[in-house]
Amino acid sequence: MVSNPLLDFFREGGLVFMVPLLALSVLSLAILLERTWFLARQALLFNRFSRQCGQVADAASLDACWNEPAENTIAHVILHDASAAMGKYGTQQTFEQAVERSADRYTPLLAERLWMLRAIGQIAPFIGLTGTVVGLAMAFRGIAEAGLSQQSVAKGIAVALNTTIMGLIIALPTLFAEHTLRAWAQSQFRSISTFLDEIVLRRGAIN
Repeated sequence: MVSNPLLDFFREGGLVFMVPLLALSVLSLAILLERTWFLARQALLFNRFSRQCGQVADAASLDACWNEPAENTIAHVILHDASAAMGKYGTQQTFEQAVERSADRYTPLLAERLWMLRAIGQIAPFIGLTGTVVGLAMAFRGIAEAGLSQQSVAKGIAVALNTTIMGLIIALPTLFAEHTLRAWAQSQFRSISTFLDEIVLRRGAIN
């Protein structure tokens, strides 16, 4: 029978610990891919939307810029929602307040689910550490029952080492991805905030 090093690694680590760690790694990868796609798409749509609104010079065209069907870019949705909440005869002060309220509602979407990546990065090492403690306990029990021999400690040491390795393999890239995506989300948040401030000032100056 041909042995598979990867399967042997999981088997030796103990399914009780390795299966949850594998599930966390799959969840981490899924969140990473979804957040990367979301932030990349938001950046692309925001650049297009900001260029379109930056080319108009009159009040009617400026309002029409975000009253068209939304492209699901957060800046567009914020302005569209603020315009609808303000009503047709709202003042400039009302518009500014509506933009602030709408921004408070929608900008947290940029960092949505990033807390799950942080949680996975913190939980995975503890599962690995638990496996390490259990593996060492198994090794010492084997020594107590059969004496000090390679066979008596091999299984426990394998559980202790493999679960720790697996936990760290998951935690390190997950936490790095969480920090990277959070920094990207904060960068987009600053860009959107600056853009909204410019829109409010331009609209006030045009009116």
